[in-house]
Parts: sequence; structure tokens; C-alpha cells
Amino acid sequence: MSLAERNKRIKKQYGGDDEKAVSDEEEDPDRPKTTVKDALRQFWILAMPYFRENREGRCLFLVLIVITLGTSAVHVYFSYLIRDFYTALTKKHVAEFYRCFFKFLGSMVVLIPVQVSFRYMYTKLGIAWRKWLTERVLTLYFSNKVFYGLERQAKSAEGGARDYMERNKEVDNPDQRIQEDVSSFTGFSLSFFLTVIRTTLDLVSFSAILFSIMPELFIAIIVFAAVGTGATVLVGKVLIRLHYESLQREADFRFSLVRIRENAESIAFYGGEPVEERFTMQKFQRTIENSTLLNVANRNLDVVTELYNHLTHCLPTLVLANQYFNGIIEYGVIAQVRGAFGHILSDLSIIIHQFNGIASFMAGIDRLFLFMKAIQNLDPD
Repeated sequence: MSLAERNKRIKKQYGGDDEKAVSDEEEDPDRPKTTVKDALRQFWILAMPYFRENREGRCLFLVLIVITLGTSAVHVYFSYLIRDFYTALTKKHVAEFYRCFFKFLGSMVVLIPVQVSFRYMYTKLGIAWRKWLTERVLTLYFSNKVFYGLERQAKSAEGGARDYMERNKEVDNPDQRIQEDVSSFTGFSLSFFLTVIRTTLDLVSFSAILFSIMPELFIAIIVFAAVGTGATVLVGKVLIRLHYESLQREADFRFSLVRIRENAESIAFYGGEPVEERFTMQKFQRTIENSTLLNVANRNLDVVTELYNHLTHCLPTLVLANQYFNGIIEYGVIAQVRGAFGHILSDLSIIIHQFNGIASFMAGIDRLFLFMKAIQNLDPD
């Protein structure tokens, strides 16, 4: 847009009623919900093209899975090593104690390079995936003047309330969706998927260990984790909507500041500072209101997760204490059970520990998917 066109547009804006330049953005309590099924479908549509078309991505992902398998096997080995280590310590078997200690050192020589390689390959895959997806989105964005069509849609809705309920009607802030939403999508997708694989392997391995020692404790942990997960989902489900609106409102506020910078000369010439200040403050107020609601929702979620985490510290020891006092089991078994208990509970509690991130991720998927859908509608070819 030329300077003359900007001047004409701003003159028209400031020539009318100031109150019309700033809309009263009201909240609607009746909002649609993004279901887990919708999020999974959107994720599949967005993620699969990269691994289907890119050989390097498939190879890197396969290497990460192999490393995850090896790491899980080492953790199982460590659980038995820790059992023998503490049993030798409590029985004062010096030779056995140092034998276990040197085994532990030898295992670390293998484990540390594997873990370093995992982080390196994980980051490399994340960078490659983001590069591929961003380049693909930019190609679509600039083809057949799609960027212009999205801008016209945004202008037609300019000044209106664009909240979670309105997310299907127009695409706001394409710059944020290309830069921030793509980055968070590739980063969290990779992290969460590998976490699911690791937790599944750990769950199978350590469940066998715990069930062989004490079946009752294994059943109790399943029930405990199910109750904790249900409470977390019930309390924290509002975070999905709040994270979606946080992304949108922060982007709107940032864009209002960019708009002032781009039109600084015209705003100063026509004396539009009061309207621009009021408009920008209104956008900022919306971000603060949503941040306050996010803080309250996070506080409620923290009550559940902190209570859950503290109860897990003493539960396995409390259950096994009488058997240890009666000489039925050795202290090394308690140490092994605590380790297995911790692994299993962590695996079963993946939703509890990562619910906030999952909620933010679902909001990001929704925004990115709707952006790609809008591009497709403007350029079906």
C-alpha cells in the first residue's frame, strides 16, 4: 500500500465518529469446543505429508525410536542394579557393593553418549521438519495471491470481536501462524510423540517388574492414576480455549503496535493518536483479561497436580513397609519398587504432567489447521 493510499484510509477512519473506530468486543459464553478427535485428525493432516515425502525425516525418526528402545532397556537394567546395590549396602556386603557400583559406572559410559545423541538427533529432526513445513506454507501463502485474499478477509472483519467462537470465519495474524504456530507445532508434536513411545515402553517393562513383586500395588497404581487423570481433565479442560484466545489476543495486540509503526506519519499528520491509543489499549486489555483467566485456571490445575504428586512420594514405601519390617523383603526390593512405581506412575500420568502443554498445543493445531484450510479455500489448486 502506497503512502497516499494509507493517508486516504486513515483520513477516512479519523474523519468519522471515533467511537466507531473502536468496537465493543464482548465475550460470548456459548463457544464451540475443539475435541480430542478433531485435534488428532488435524494433527494427522498436518504432520503426515512431511514423513511421507521426506526420506531424511523418516530416517531421523526411525533412529530416535531405536535410541528410545535402547534407553528404555537400560532403565530396566538400572532398576535391578539399584536393587542389588542397596541390598549390598544394607547387608554390608562390601565386595558386592563395589561390584554394583562399577557396573553402574560402566553403564553410564554407554548411556550418556546415547542420551546426547538422542538430544542432537531430536533437535536436528525438529529443525528439518520446521524448515520443510514453513517453506511449504510460504509457497502456498504466496501462490496465486493468497496472501492478498487473506488480508482482504481480515479487513472485512476488522474491528469485530475475533474470539474462539469466531475462529472459523476469518484468519487473523497470518504472520504469527507461519512463524510461531508452525514452530510450536513441529516442536511439541515431536516431543509429545516420542514421549508417548517412551512411556509405552516403560509402562510395559516396569509393569512386569512391579506386578511380579506385588500385584496389589500394580492395581492400586492404575486406579490412582485414572482418578488423577480424570480430575486433571475435568479441572483443566478450560485451558484449551484460553490458550487459543491467548495466542489470538497477543497477536492482535502486537499487530496493533506494528500498524502504528507503519502508519506513524499519517497518524501524526491527521492527529489520530487518541483513537490509536484507545484502540491499542483495548487490545491490550483483552490480553490482560485472558491472562488473568489463564492464571486462575492454572491455579486450579496446580491444586490437583501438586496433591497428586505429593501423594506418590510415600505410597509405595507405605505399602511395602510391613513386609520389610517382618523380614519378608529386603531394602533393595523397596528401592526397586519405588523406581518402578515412579516410572509407571509417570507414564500413566502423562496427561496430568503435560496437560497445560497439551492444551496450548491443541489451540495451536486448531489455528494452524484453519490457516491451511483458508489457504486451500482461496487457492483450491
